[in-house]
Formats: sequence, structure tokens, C-alpha cells
Amino acid sequence: MLAKFFAVLLLATTSVIASPFPLDKRGNIIVRYRRASKTQAADYNKHGAVTWDPTWKEHWGQQIGKGVYSCPTRDMYTLSTDQSWYCVLSVDEASFDKLDKAWIPRKDPSNKTLWNQNTETNLDNYIKSLDSSWNPDTTIRLSIMPNGKDMSAIQMCIPPALVEKVKFHAVCKEKKNEVKDDHVDYSKWKNVKGKKE
Repeated sequence: MLAKFFAVLLLATTSVIASPFPLDKRGNIIVRYRRASKTQAADYNKHGAVTWDPTWKEHWGQQIGKGVYSCPTRDMYTLSTDQSWYCVLSVDEASFDKLDKAWIPRKDPSNKTLWNQNTETNLDNYIKSLDSSWNPDTTIRLSIMPNGKDMSAIQMCIPPALVEKVKFHAVCKEKKNEVKDDHVDYSKWKNVKGKKE
């Protein structure tokens, strides 16, 4: 009887370690990986989800607008400090499929710059040009990384309004080997418009 108990306990423990997010979130799919400061990671873990601090809303200079940035693999996105934690983001698959998603190029067809702007006017207009029914405030933005050379180095931005509307579950760990690495395949995502360029 005792041996059987330990066998069940071992199986349960292994399942928890292998899962990048809680067992009750198994209906979700992993959509991104993110590096975060210790303080931010603690906030994510506390809420069990990505959060948005209102004090960030006036911070500009982010490539494709304000929001929570992430990338398709654990190690693609780096921060200037080695103390940043490793986070995995997941979301309900059915809900995620319905979300609007737009590839954002450096410039729009009329040659207006979309990246790293002080306002999101051009960016909003471009998203609306892809689909007039889309709300730029709740549209996921996708782009290649700032150097614009490596087409495999891509990122996703979740706008603040979408962070507040949809729960993107988050689990953050201090050590890299505590987060299983994988690769999120954008080509399988639904409701995506625009070109990767």
C-alpha cells in the first residue's frame, strides 16, 4: 500500500514539473515567452497572469506601440540585466483564435513610419486598413525584431486594453532551466492579417 502511494505521488510530481503552467490551465496553449524583472515576475505570479501597470502607459519608444512584449522562444528576448526572470504565457485557445492579429511592417504602403513613433496614429490607421472592423487597441501586433534583418527573430505586443480584457496566464521562474523551451509557430495562428516584413 505504501509503495502504491509513493508511485502515485511520484507521478503527480512529475506531471507538475513537466507542465509549464498549472494543471487546471491545460485547455490553454502557449503563445509566447517573456523576460521580466524580479518585481514584475512576482506580480505576474501573484495574479497568475500578465498585468499592466498604469505608470507604463506614458512610456514610449517601444517598436510597435505600448504593451507587453514577448517572443516565440524562451531565449530570443534578452534584457540588459541577468537578474530577469523567465516567463511563459498561455491563453485559452478558442478565445485566442478569435483575437485580431496584425503583422506590422516598418512602413505602411504610403511610406509612413510605423515603428518607434511618439504616437500610435499611423499604427492605428494601418491596422484599420487591414480590416475596418478591427479595434487597434485590442489587436495583437506582430513584427520582426528592430534590426529588421533576421526574419526568424519576431515579437508579439499585447496592447494594454487587451491585457485588461483577456487573461493571458503567466508563470515565471528565476532559472532558465525551470522553464521548458519550445517554439511557437505563428503560421498556425488564425485571424492574422498583414505581411511579415
